[in-house]
Amino acid sequence: MIRLYMGDIHGDYSIAHEVYDHAIDTFLDGQIPDELIQVGDYGFGIADGMWNNSHGNHPLPNVRMFIDGNHEDHELLFTASDKILDGWKYMQRGSIVDRTGYLGGAASADKDLRIKHSNDLYGYVVGSIWSKFEELEQKDIFAFADAAGLIDFEFDTIVSHTFPSICDMLWATNPLFGSDERKLETTRMLLQWVYQNYRDQIKLWVGGHWHRGKHWRERDTQFVLLNTVSSLPSRNWEHINQCFYIEER
Repeated sequence: MIRLYMGDIHGDYSIAHEVYDHAIDTFLDGQIPDELIQVGDYGFGIADGMWNNSHGNHPLPNVRMFIDGNHEDHELLFTASDKILDGWKYMQRGSIVDRTGYLGGAASADKDLRIKHSNDLYGYVVGSIWSKFEELEQKDIFAFADAAGLIDFEFDTIVSHTFPSICDMLWATNPLFGSDERKLETTRMLLQWVYQNYRDQIKLWVGGHWHRGKHWRERDTQFVLLNTVSSLPSRNWEHINQCFYIEER
């Protein structure tokens, strides 16, 4: 079974599909993956509609899922009907399906800019696109722990929007948006609890959020940070190839 993970898309569906088509043509010999998982900052409720087959060449797989990031309309997302989701499945925080745990949410490093500043300064609309529900909560971790217990802890993959505090992300931090103090963000500390308690069985951890691409290991866990497709440099193959990750399960 082939699973393709996609980084932040921020509602840029046509560009996301361009990256998706490239992944299939270049690395899968034209084969459609069995599953597509988008790792948050889908842009749900901010962009119009959903990513669908009209945005590119290859059809999307029937099984396509996403988690929430910090660039979503969470109030709309948490109550969205299947009709609105248009073939996509929102993976709720704390859920575990097919040996994969889903833990969406993250803190907006640019929260203050998005709330306070106008288009004239940084391109943000005053008071726009910031959600009080953007971060993980303790109840989400309780839900995850309950789900793990119900399946006798048979999972080996985590999909989250950001990463545990153990992951040194200072190299990826824009000075405008913070410093190493971001290790203390609520979501990262809760993810750290997950890592500390289940690290012996977590073989793969995939996320986005930081607008960079990198692979590294912590003990026995392979971490994959996916780049964002937003503002994709034209024909910059290094950037494009960092926007997705292909796994054969």
